[in-house]
Amino acid sequence: MTESTSQRRILEAAFAAAVTRCQADESMRRYLPDPPADGRLLIFGAGKATARMAEVAETYYRTEFPQAAVSGLIVIPDGEPAQLDLIDVRRAAHPLSDERSVRAATHMLALAHDATANDRVVVLISGGASALLCAPAKGVTLTDQRQLVQAMFAAGARIDELNAIRKFLSAIKGGRLASACSPAPVTTLAISDVVGDNPDIIGSGPTVPSYVSRDDVRDLLSRYAIEAPQSVRSLLTAPQEKPALAHADLNYHIIARPIDALQTAAKLAAEHGYRTRILGDDIEGNAAEEGARMATLCANHNDQKLALLSGGEVTVRFSNDQHAGYGGPNREFALALALNLQTAERVSALVADTDGVDGQSGQTGPVAGALVDGGTIARASAHRLDALNHLERHDSGSFFESLGDEVITGPTRTNVNDFRMILIN
Repeated sequence: MTESTSQRRILEAAFAAAVTRCQADESMRRYLPDPPADGRLLIFGAGKATARMAEVAETYYRTEFPQAAVSGLIVIPDGEPAQLDLIDVRRAAHPLSDERSVRAATHMLALAHDATANDRVVVLISGGASALLCAPAKGVTLTDQRQLVQAMFAAGARIDELNAIRKFLSAIKGGRLASACSPAPVTTLAISDVVGDNPDIIGSGPTVPSYVSRDDVRDLLSRYAIEAPQSVRSLLTAPQEKPALAHADLNYHIIARPIDALQTAAKLAAEHGYRTRILGDDIEGNAAEEGARMATLCANHNDQKLALLSGGEVTVRFSNDQHAGYGGPNREFALALALNLQTAERVSALVADTDGVDGQSGQTGPVAGALVDGGTIARASAHRLDALNHLERHDSGSFFESLGDEVITGPTRTNVNDFRMILIN
């Protein structure tokens, strides 16, 4: 077995262990509240990890409280498996909302408004909920909401900035779902996919009071030079009052975080004799620039047996003429890393999104990310691939597909954002 092959097997095993650690499992049960004595237990949710979360919750209540009146509604992406009997499952589009997102969110709000003080509500939130639950604010069309969010994506906006826009344009985000549930007590369980694990950013915080002002939105649109659609401009000039989102009985628990994935992978690397260094779970910025920066860090440690781990959320910023290729921020990071590792021996890396979907899908289905090493660019040249040209055209997808170096997992049933692990031997 070559050293590169050995490193790749460690990387793949570490990524699998990290993803498994951040899935909802039996440990989630300790956060679930008892059902009410004389009312209903309503389970709502949205996100890429929510189907698994709902399965754990439904099994728990059916086993431990067989007489409980359990019902509810979750919204998950197309292709995500779900085995539920008591909870209604809806599917909708991601990352841009569609009419199904609107219908599901509208129905969930109607169910929430029907809750009474005798009921109890459990809300299950994970990454992807912002797109899957879309109930536009009064006067805003779905088309205009999509147009604005898509422009923010293309401009390379951070997730907290995207979700600030989404909350401003929403009738369900920013605590409005919890407000609709009042007076029923609400317990939220979340899997974090955001830097800082801020509850009002995870899924745009449907159960967390969070006020976004007109000035906040104007500042963001100005920063990214985005012209708002007419319905949004009207909303920005209309009188605005801080919404009444107070709720007497709210509980919130994060059951898995990005740092959990990194710590799990670091433990496995240590078992293989690597000294480990977690650079942080909060790395943001331009994917190509961060990939190049990470290569420099590798060069500074090339005399050590070391595992470098990091998470966060890097982004890709397109100009109007840069849509020739396909890929995602993790593969773009990996390509930039590979370009800057050409002279580095005994270095291998895995860069992937923990939900199994890195930006745009591959030609044959979702791709989580890519594997690279010091020989990636030489192999690319042998295949007549111009790595720099692929990077400049944001075409990391076809680059790694041609090399057979994609990381393909299928739906992972969780989402704790980017995962990056580099082994220096």
